[in-house]
Amino acid sequence: MSTAPSPSTPVASPSTTRMISVKPSHTRKSMKKYFPMGAIMSKGTNNPITVHSVNNELFAGLWSCVAEIMIADGELTRYTRESVAALVSARNRCPICILAHGAFGSAAKMTLQAGSAEDSTGTNEAVMLQEQRHNQAMAYAEMLLLPEKCRNSAVDDLPPHDTSNVLSDTAKAEVAAVVLLFNYMNRVVSAVLGEEMTTAMFSVPRSAAKKLEGGKMRNLMTRMMSPLMARSMRVKYPQGLSSELFPAGSSFLDTLPERLAGLVLAGEDRANAVARLVAWADLYGKEEILKNVISKEVLELLEDPNNVPSPEMTSIQIAEWATGTMREKVQSLSDETDRSVFNVLLLLTHSPQSVFYCTCWRRLIKIKGKQEATTLVMWWSLRLTFQNAQGLGPSGCWD
Repeated sequence: MSTAPSPSTPVASPSTTRMISVKPSHTRKSMKKYFPMGAIMSKGTNNPITVHSVNNELFAGLWSCVAEIMIADGELTRYTRESVAALVSARNRCPICILAHGAFGSAAKMTLQAGSAEDSTGTNEAVMLQEQRHNQAMAYAEMLLLPEKCRNSAVDDLPPHDTSNVLSDTAKAEVAAVVLLFNYMNRVVSAVLGEEMTTAMFSVPRSAAKKLEGGKMRNLMTRMMSPLMARSMRVKYPQGLSSELFPAGSSFLDTLPERLAGLVLAGEDRANAVARLVAWADLYGKEEILKNVISKEVLELLEDPNNVPSPEMTSIQIAEWATGTMREKVQSLSDETDRSVFNVLLLLTHSPQSVFYCTCWRRLIKIKGKQEATTLVMWWSLRLTFQNAQGLGPSGCWD
């Protein structure tokens, strides 16, 4: 998650960038309709999806991505997609997403097993094929999460069953879409909401939340909640379920950069959902730079290849590096806002878990207000996600 960005690289063509306004009440209504426990999760501003309500277009665009990639039917089962989400979240060390998608995965598995038991026409061969597809999807996700220099050799090192043809190009694109989404979600959730879901959503003190969300209590909560969530997962939703939020026929597919062109293999509705976020990020970035909210000086420092921590550093060491080794470069920025923006985006790039607890984040909120500071974090996270995407280029996984 610490890949250095290329902030000056545009993520969409200026000539095709445009946005569609969506009322937040419509987005919440769609969440309530389709999301597990939507009556609860569609409320407030402090869960991983509704925290995006700081910006109406971003809120609708993010929910559309979640709906199309995670909820709408595809070649992969919901259980497999939730398992990939939990895998990515574990790699990115995002406790809130690990807890949430561990529970969703448990519910999805329960639904899948119930469906298999009810289907008397099902054969052992079909069940085995489904399990094999699940295992290969997980192995493919593992490859997408490897450091770039390790990927090509990893293909040869995988056991034979992991390199068979059971996974179609569509299934591979679905896996890559989940990885893309959760590389973004984990970064934002870690930075803005912290580590404890019950603290973020219900203001439970952190000490109590740690006990609630750890070990045996977490497993107990998962067992209790899974049957409730499984009920909503029994309903099959077609791709395009979020299209009701947007004008009929509206398409943003021409904003997709070449690096994300393979998303269409997962379905045009999924690709279009991501494309809306590409367009939003492009437009927001241009507007903020024009307003000098993000100065070119800050961008130049952030993209300087010399301003990257050692890959062996821990999160704590990266935080110390950002405030110690980088202090001279931070002080070279004459404007206090620039210094705060640089500090936060530097940590967000290399150690998102450090943002929530750092003084520079609280300082940025004080200077710019929580809404604008949070939107800035989400914009930068989208840029990093799109620039570092894997498995979605026109040539497939190893683009």
